[in-house]
Amino acid sequence: MARVLAILLVLGLLGGTAAAFVITEGLKLEKSPVTRTHLVNQLFSPTCDCSKDVASIGFQLRRVDTVTATVVTPQGEAVATLAVHYFRRSVEVSWNGRDEQGSVVPDGTYKLRLHLAHHHQTITLPNAIRVETTAPSIAVKAIAPRVFSPDHDGRAEYVKIAFSVSAPARALLYVNRTLVGRGQIKRAGGTIHWYGKAHGKPYRPGVYRLSLRAEDQAGNVSAPTRAVSVRLRYIALARNVIRVRSGARFAIRVSSDAEVVRWLLHGKTGESAPGTLRLRAPRKPGQYRLFVTSVGRAQVALVVVSKR
Repeated sequence: MARVLAILLVLGLLGGTAAAFVITEGLKLEKSPVTRTHLVNQLFSPTCDCSKDVASIGFQLRRVDTVTATVVTPQGEAVATLAVHYFRRSVEVSWNGRDEQGSVVPDGTYKLRLHLAHHHQTITLPNAIRVETTAPSIAVKAIAPRVFSPDHDGRAEYVKIAFSVSAPARALLYVNRTLVGRGQIKRAGGTIHWYGKAHGKPYRPGVYRLSLRAEDQAGNVSAPTRAVSVRLRYIALARNVIRVRSGARFAIRVSSDAEVVRWLLHGKTGESAPGTLRLRAPRKPGQYRLFVTSVGRAQVALVVVSKR
């Protein structure tokens, strides 16, 4: 009799194990009630005052349900409830990086926990949401040249700014405090160029102050660097008015990075290297215009000729 009971006990255990295995395998094959999860601004900053100050989470339900969506810490502690609502299929919720009291949460990783009332099931989505509110820092290492001319002659076409960043970030280039350029995300530093333009429009010759800011992937922006002055110059004359005796020789300084400049004065023309241009005044007293050109750009000086 005892032997029969032992056999029945063994058979019962085997049957129970088999049944548990079947149930477990069935659960493995059961499809998740949530599918097609996607995040916008998975890394974001609730304090950046930019397009990345909110994270959006979307997903699809296989069946209609009442969903409670809660942001939780890695330890499972509730931070903020985003929705308690009856959804048909598509679900879209947003989180501004704040807790139930409206305070910005500490930097770190968070997840979205879903409770499905109809399914009597709670699911924590695997997609991590990261809050980052600390702005990177940026330092200018070098700026050269300080005088440039974007005239397509292959010499001093742009200003090159070398920089370093404290964390992965892009450089933002400002000219006279106006944003004119955005670089690529760099891990430790790099370079950014200014070609004397903003949004395709060229700047006029003159002195401009360049500065940088750093923007990280979460949208945090650093304080600006100290501004550095550069000169955009195509061709420049040292004087606007030249006073000279009739027939006398005179000189004027011409600044340009071109190899050759061309001049025109009272019907006479010539070429010279940039630097000191030496010419002879017309013999007839009067006022004349001296034109000096370089790579399609021109400067004009007034030559006032008096009697000997």
